[in-house]
Amino acid sequence: MAEKRKRTGVEWLGGFTAMPAYVTGEGEPYRPELLLWLSAEAAVLGSVVARPGELLGQACESLQAAIDRPLVGRAHAPARVRVASPELAEALRAGHPGIEIVCAPTPEVDELFRAMLETIHAADETEPSYLSPPIGPETVAGFFRAAAELFRSKPWETVPDDQSLFSLTIEKLGVKDAALSVIGQMGKSLGLILFSGIDDFEAYLDAADAIERGEEPAMPPTFALNFERGANLSTALQREIAEHGWEVAGEEAYPWLVVVDEDFVARPPTADEVAIAEALARALPRVLEDKTALLAAWSGGESVARTLSVPTHVGEVEVSLRVPYEQEPTEHEATAHETTRRRPLPASVNLPAVNLPSVNLPSVNLPSVNLPSRWSRSAGSRPADEAVARTKSKNQRKAARRARRKKG
Repeated sequence: MAEKRKRTGVEWLGGFTAMPAYVTGEGEPYRPELLLWLSAEAAVLGSVVARPGELLGQACESLQAAIDRPLVGRAHAPARVRVASPELAEALRAGHPGIEIVCAPTPEVDELFRAMLETIHAADETEPSYLSPPIGPETVAGFFRAAAELFRSKPWETVPDDQSLFSLTIEKLGVKDAALSVIGQMGKSLGLILFSGIDDFEAYLDAADAIERGEEPAMPPTFALNFERGANLSTALQREIAEHGWEVAGEEAYPWLVVVDEDFVARPPTADEVAIAEALARALPRVLEDKTALLAAWSGGESVARTLSVPTHVGEVEVSLRVPYEQEPTEHEATAHETTRRRPLPASVNLPAVNLPSVNLPSVNLPSVNLPSRWSRSAGSRPADEAVARTKSKNQRKAARRARRKKG
């Protein structure tokens, strides 16, 4: 693609970023990516928003559109375009051979992105809701009934600490060897946090260490079912619960779900994730009935494994829970009569809770950029100092890890 406009001696800048929110109501939630073209004075000349992975294929066409129809000033082509991404530079060189494409840092673009993200956060005025296009009142009602059952079982009084993990498998819903932590042993932040596996759980502990050091944590993806006081919910959520008559176990037992990705950006759950939470909330109280066996298993005794069929809004679902945390053996390992047991986790650490009710935001109009509708805002977790206050004995944790690795 060759630009038709007369080239000037000016430099443009280009760059893309993943937006700090999710688009919902269009199938699986996704984080759109934004590509911008800036003048040397940091004026936005063009932009395009696309699904993840689609921007590189649209970059050359987007640049040509900015050349022909810039948002600011007359049509013109730059002599040079500076971008930070090697992949973007390669795509532009192929499509615009008449323009010098330089791959170098673009702090001007980074600064504009930061300003835009602040604008998005400031525009968060939409009332939160448990409902979304794929999640109707009956689905939420099933989740609330299961959550009420879970709250009444008080798992945080049975499970000794948040390091005493369960291994969770729900084949029908795509869950395999997930690591389940029960939180709330200190009497606050009651709920469950689900990790894809043991590695993500340990990464979560590492993030707590990073927070304690005043560093930006590298957070693994998490899926949390939290309970909150009804008085702490927004008026919109309280009204929605009352209007639908969803079951709640008590004033401190209002449930909500949140999914947080590795960039600490939260989104509402999908319908499948609501089903996972419902199935887990149904199964866990039944497993907790065998408290003596569970405590013995976490203390090094015989393992406990239970597979239960529980009712959910998607029908009967089979849920498998094991203590202590283990991965199911592969076919090869089973043939060799070997079991893969994941290394034990250190005790005496309270996980920093992830707290954010699901929220859908309207479309946000930034300077020269129209963003898609139904955004879910960035994760507004509890303050870092609270997470630090709930993290006990960092030195003890590190010593336990060293001992664990030495045994391995």
